[in-house]
Amino acid sequence: MLLKENRKKILLIWDNLSVHKSKAVNVFLQQHTKRFRVEFLPPYAPELNPQVYI
Repeated sequence: MLLKENRKKILLIWDNLSVHKSKAVNVFLQQHTKRFRVEFLPPYAPELNPQVYI
């Protein structure tokens, strides 16, 4: 739904969870390189991950 309604490039900011680097995710991102930009948080930076404060 997000891909259909949003025509702008989407920035994904991910931690280093292994699923974010899975083959399925990589294939999807390669097919949609014009739509997504991925930035990874450093390996240990809890102060940059808002999920830590929930």
